[in-house]
Amino acid sequence: MNTLLVEAWNEIDEDRADPSTKPKKHLPLDHTTEDQCPTEPFPFACPCRKSSPSHGFEPIGAAALVISPKGLLSTWLTEFYSRVDRSHPLGAKLRMYVAHGEARSLINTLAKSLGTNLDAIPEKKDLETIRWDHENQSPRYGSHHITVLTTSGSYDAHVASRVQREIEPAIINHRGKVTRKAVTRCDIVWGIIYRDEFHREKRETAQTPTLIHRINQNQPDWNLPTLWFLSGTPFEKGPSDLQAYLAVLETSEWSCDATFSPYTAKNIVQLGKEFDKLIKHPGTPQEHRNFITKFSNLLALFMIRRTSQTDWFGQSLLPLPPHEARDVKCSIDPQYAEYFQDFQAAVRAKVEQDFHRRMQAWKAAGSKGIAPTLSVKNLVGASYKARICATFPYLIKLLEDGVVDLTWDEITRNKWHTNPGESPYAIHIDDIIRSGRKTRVIERILNMQDVDIHGDPEKLVVLSISPTIAFILWIVCHSELFCPIPCLSVMYH
Repeated sequence: MNTLLVEAWNEIDEDRADPSTKPKKHLPLDHTTEDQCPTEPFPFACPCRKSSPSHGFEPIGAAALVISPKGLLSTWLTEFYSRVDRSHPLGAKLRMYVAHGEARSLINTLAKSLGTNLDAIPEKKDLETIRWDHENQSPRYGSHHITVLTTSGSYDAHVASRVQREIEPAIINHRGKVTRKAVTRCDIVWGIIYRDEFHREKRETAQTPTLIHRINQNQPDWNLPTLWFLSGTPFEKGPSDLQAYLAVLETSEWSCDATFSPYTAKNIVQLGKEFDKLIKHPGTPQEHRNFITKFSNLLALFMIRRTSQTDWFGQSLLPLPPHEARDVKCSIDPQYAEYFQDFQAAVRAKVEQDFHRRMQAWKAAGSKGIAPTLSVKNLVGASYKARICATFPYLIKLLEDGVVDLTWDEITRNKWHTNPGESPYAIHIDDIIRSGRKTRVIERILNMQDVDIHGDPEKLVVLSISPTIAFILWIVCHSELFCPIPCLSVMYH
């Protein structure tokens, strides 16, 4: 999302800076809050509009550093290169480099399993790209596309030492002998730093906290990296487990800030002692509650919580509402049921016919190679449009009449996503809505919404395998005066 925002603002700035661009892709600076972006080219509301939810987001136009345990380097690398769509315009620009002594072996193993060549060891020019963008105070050279993967022990040798800036020159005596070497420092500025499995180092003097302190000292105060510490077990023994990383986050302003002053290094040490005392000498339920309140406030401020099931001293650690789940049955309207069953049967029949045709061709060729199979995956893939029609059965008629083909490619090709009112989906929206019961359930939920535990208006998240369904729901919500924010995953296909 951050990379997309950087790309979005680059495009907006270029569009606004060049008066010869016609027609304009984005709104000018002096637009009104009622104006709409003329193209809406991104998978989120375009930030060129002042009233857009993404307008106030501040993207980080610099490279990311991932500090991982050695044993997880291959996991990070595999996740990146097996999941990033290299055929996508943005995916083609993204790079993950491995800066480690065993990088070549890791990359060769992964390349063999993926059946492709990988250029994942950073050359000096790749690292200098990060420096150039910092000097320009703009991601002009694409540093925001770069992620460097390393370990805390490999950072100096494989990253920092390769891009250095001289801050004090060498001293040479009258005989030409160097009496003091030049003083240099790493000249790379990071936008984001991730530390994976941070619970493995609990002392402030450990390698990673020490390394992050050094990186922060090399970067200007106004441009410190955003820090993310990742762990499934962040506090195995108690609050003291978080001390080292809270100390990395701490700034001189914390002691004067009512929000952060309870979490200075000194106070976290005290909180850890209080916890240890309660473990050795259990107090009253009220003493337990007082302690839990302090610690849960810390978690609420600094951590994205995964679960509310953790109990300390027999009391819930986080005051979150209980998880609630309800299944809502939305059967197909009887007037469409038989029609849909015939349509689904036709889809299945076509898959089977294609299978028999491929089997006959395979036999005619001497039964060479792998024999065709009629797998569940084939049926699921072919039933994709049937699944869309199960949500809105009226779409069967539009599909069979050739009005739409139900694909997102058709929507973008005809620019219906930027002019929804001109799409057949909007023209037939009343019939589409009446044919599906799910929209009525969604409408009831929207009308029942209240506020959450923080007093903010509740929001509804609707997930769908089909971007076409998301497009239809967007039209429906706009017609009902709601404020939908569609997000399209590049993994949808």
